[in-house]
Amino acid sequence: MAERVPETEKTFKKLAIEISEADYELLTTKLKDKLIERGLEYEVKVLKEEERARTVDWILRDKGRTEAFLTFNIIKTPPALPALPPEMPAPSIFLKKKPQEKMISLIIDDLGDNLEALQAIINLSRPLDVSILPFSLYARETAKMAQEHGLEVMLHLPLESINSENNDGGHLVEINSRMSPDEILTTLGECLEILPEVKGVNNHMGSLITQKKEIMEIILAEIKSRGLFFIDSRTTQKSIAYRLAREMGLPCGQRDIFLDAEVNRKSILSQIEKLIHLCQQRGRAIAIGHPYPETLSLLSEALTRIERAGIKIVPVSRIIRPD
Repeated sequence: MAERVPETEKTFKKLAIEISEADYELLTTKLKDKLIERGLEYEVKVLKEEERARTVDWILRDKGRTEAFLTFNIIKTPPALPALPPEMPAPSIFLKKKPQEKMISLIIDDLGDNLEALQAIINLSRPLDVSILPFSLYARETAKMAQEHGLEVMLHLPLESINSENNDGGHLVEINSRMSPDEILTTLGECLEILPEVKGVNNHMGSLITQKKEIMEIILAEIKSRGLFFIDSRTTQKSIAYRLAREMGLPCGQRDIFLDAEVNRKSILSQIEKLIHLCQQRGRAIAIGHPYPETLSLLSEALTRIERAGIKIVPVSRIIRPD
């Protein structure tokens, strides 16, 4: 009969990972969230600290019982190169170069059904983007008023989603997969004619259309021909719209964070913190929110948090078309 192994002598799962300093910071933020979500405890120990590397152990426990060891060998960012010697001074253009400025853009979608939401955005006195549904009740007034107050105006272009037949029908005009190329261009043209102030376009819904290359090529080519930019709202992870826009040479970007996928204070503020962290890692980030009362009431606090983190709020065109 096999001898029973005492509980204290059971083996643990062990994993060794070599990772850069920047990737470690990003990974461990997500790891902590996952561990907390699963009710697991963790302990972090620094085993070795050297000039170019650091070794850290993560001990994972479930109800006090050790389940796994994760050992991270973290490769530190190399130090800056030494200054040139006095006899070979560096050109002033390099000495005066400023660090890359961290920037966030906030796009508020679904505007045009009332003017109160727009006024709340104007009152923030920040360069946000407003994306307007073209056939909404106050579309024209919203675009004109937004432009007069220095806000960047975008077309929130309705595209067919995978479950379009289940939508509430509030905005019946949309580009769908049954349209001919001429019908697609006519519909897009009508939307743009309603809003001559627009500087760019992002998709409203579109989880079906943004997966279809032949349709997106028609839409993006027309956007490009008019000198506009495109932002992929990424309503599906399967969207090819951003990649295709880049291949076509169209100024473009994609949504990084939805502020209010869950419409409550705790979730929205959590998303703001994720947005700040992402921007600090990458230098740039794009978020999309909606004119829900909960979102609008938190925007002032959110903008203050972003600015206190040393991040500048800019129109989205500034991020995708840097100076």
